[in-house]
Amino acid sequence: MKNVLFLFIFGSIINCNAQKKKNWYFTGEIGINSYTTDQSYINFGVGVEHFFTERFSLLIKMKYFDSVIDHDSTQKNASCTTGFCFNFRSNFKLFYRQKSLILPINLKLEEQYGSKISFYVAAGPALNIILSEQFIEVVDTTPILSNNIEINANAAIGATFTIHKNIQLFIDQSLIFLAKAKVNNSTGFLNLAPTNTDFFATSIGIRYKL
Repeated sequence: MKNVLFLFIFGSIINCNAQKKKNWYFTGEIGINSYTTDQSYINFGVGVEHFFTERFSLLIKMKYFDSVIDHDSTQKNASCTTGFCFNFRSNFKLFYRQKSLILPINLKLEEQYGSKISFYVAAGPALNIILSEQFIEVVDTTPILSNNIEINANAAIGATFTIHKNIQLFIDQSLIFLAKAKVNNSTGFLNLAPTNTDFFATSIGIRYKL
């Protein structure tokens, strides 16, 4: 009986310690995302974060993105007419643009280093609400019209810097991936051509403790 009581008390102490940080935060951020072109596009968004233990939190964001695919392998493959060469990319041309609201829902692990700096990793699903899409140029491939809503995945790493007891700045590098293909294309020795809107995004933002 004493052992059971000890385990109960010990477990209660551990649980209270793990749950002592139950902070809510509001976040706002702006950044850029780049693709195969030389152009970069601005993304921005807001979010809500809740720490349910000292290190783990649930982070939900809503972000606006411009996404593009700009691929042209027709000229490259057309020049490979003699000699020994591999067709590593499918022979097609695509310029596609999509505007969307993406809602990442992340489980986040944050580690504090000193009193001012922390680093984090986060991952989870991402709800992609497609606002509009344009197949601006399509050559030798067949477009696939998107559903209005897709389920993607995302992962992120970043750092936060405390500037006030309730205010932190953060830098975030995230990857949105597992987007659906936008064209029906599977030719070539290896299908390495970009056919979806997976991308990296870099953001800076502010996190405010509510």
